[in-house]
Amino acid sequence: MRRTAHVACALLLVGVAGVPFVTGVGSAATRPAAGDGGVGDLTVTSDPAAGSDQVPATTNQIYVQFSSPVAPLTTDELSIHEVAQDVVGPALPVESLQTTDNDVTWVLQLPSDLASSATYEVQVAGAHTADGLATATTSWRFSTAATGPDPKIPTSLQAALADGGVALAWTLPVDFDRSAVVVVRAEGTLPPDPANPATTVVGTFPDAVQSASDITVAAGHTYTYAAYAVDRRQRMSASFVALPVAIPVPTTPTTPTTPTSTTPTPTTPTPTTPTTGNPQERRSKLLVPASGKRLVARRSIRVRWIANPKAKYYNVQLFKGSKKLLSSFPTRGVAVIPGRLLKPGTYRLVIWSGIGAKRAGRYARAPWISRVIRVGGATAASRRS
Repeated sequence: MRRTAHVACALLLVGVAGVPFVTGVGSAATRPAAGDGGVGDLTVTSDPAAGSDQVPATTNQIYVQFSSPVAPLTTDELSIHEVAQDVVGPALPVESLQTTDNDVTWVLQLPSDLASSATYEVQVAGAHTADGLATATTSWRFSTAATGPDPKIPTSLQAALADGGVALAWTLPVDFDRSAVVVVRAEGTLPPDPANPATTVVGTFPDAVQSASDITVAAGHTYTYAAYAVDRRQRMSASFVALPVAIPVPTTPTTPTTPTSTTPTPTTPTPTTPTTGNPQERRSKLLVPASGKRLVARRSIRVRWIANPKAKYYNVQLFKGSKKLLSSFPTRGVAVIPGRLLKPGTYRLVIWSGIGAKRAGRYARAPWISRVIRVGGATAASRRS
């Protein structure tokens, strides 16, 4: 008969300064273990002197201490999850998982402090001794206090001229407390002040969005953009300021004056071979839809462009104002914009070149294509078709 041992465990939360906030004690109530024979119980408790399971929000290390050495753990066996409305979310990213004292105490090093006023669940799944005779599976929840550091500043912001406006792209560090990113602009070369009523808010974007397009700029003006993060308590980070962008004034071609000639005009003009096509369109990377083509609302658009030889994939985005309507990731120079997204109005199509593997999320410094497209109402003929 196989002998089953019980592995007792304590959980310890450690903050940036390394001071323990919550400690495990042997007299804690035991949670029932999951699974069949051979699975032991795991004891997890808060410090009785603390009076609650609440800890400061500056925690970025999770310690789990076992009563006996366990086999090397993986992030599948020891993880931390945020809980929202009693729903356990995916495991948070981890910088490292290692033991500190011969496989008895294990520490999860997180890339960011935990969010303020949030609930988390630590899960231990299948931790076992080296001989396999004792295993442990359990979970424990705790809440963070309503204090913590300010949100982290964005790590970059790039603003580049694009067809009819300015293309914006930014990168963000890992921050569990961040709820949104705000992009603002000011006219001139000085950094925009978010507290100044004259500062223009380009848009407030969810945490997952990292690019946008500004088509409200005016020719002949210079703008400076900045981005800052906002956390769940609406606290602001410092701003990352991009280099100023000057919007050129389009040149109007002038008709040359025909000089007076003493040579009589021939009665029969010399025929010339007409040129076909628009030279500007021939230079455009966007092949379909062609510049000036009438697009019809509620009708899907098949977009086709000249491929970037350095691109492994593309991110095709469609904006109406600052709202992103579409984000797809084709591997070839073709994509489809569903007709359900298209109503009469002006849109911006932005195509980014993906560099390297898609999971790396690296893109070229400027969009491969940025084009304003206009969609008109459906005609009677198009509605019949």
